[in-house]
Amino acid sequence: MTGLSEKIKPYLIWPSTIGTYHVRSLPYKIGYAPTTGQGLYILAFVIVNIITTATGYRLALPHAWYGSDKYYVGMAYVMWRTGSFALYYLPLVILFSGRNNVLLWLSNWSHSTYMLLHRWIARVFAVHVILHSVLALALYVKTGKSLKFCPDVSLRRVNLG
Repeated sequence: MTGLSEKIKPYLIWPSTIGTYHVRSLPYKIGYAPTTGQGLYILAFVIVNIITTATGYRLALPHAWYGSDKYYVGMAYVMWRTGSFALYYLPLVILFSGRNNVLLWLSNWSHSTYMLLHRWIARVFAVHVILHSVLALALYVKTGKSLKFCPDVSLRRVNLG
């Protein structure tokens, strides 16, 4: 494996994705450019994230909250999925931010690689949180229904006497 690894390093591990910016920071202080291997890993992460967020919806109509309006039901499903993904990514954001964590020891990656991945996971997390919030607000404004767990069930006072 060492021979293969030494042959791959000049093409995937060492070169920067943007010219010579791996050694110096990018303009406007937005960080450092990833290496080619890191860039491919980040690109795969973002593509898989987009695909899993945008596909696989099966609308169950009529819906309990939005009736048979496909637009609002689809918007609600996207809102719930982006909220779920945001909750899934929160532990990763926290785990990748630590200096002495188990993943550093298991993978033998550098701390700078973990910080780069932490930033990209946090960016995807932020996009999910913002999309979830915007969709929830749009649904509330359009339909006037709050997103309680069971909005149709009301608490009734029972008269026992």
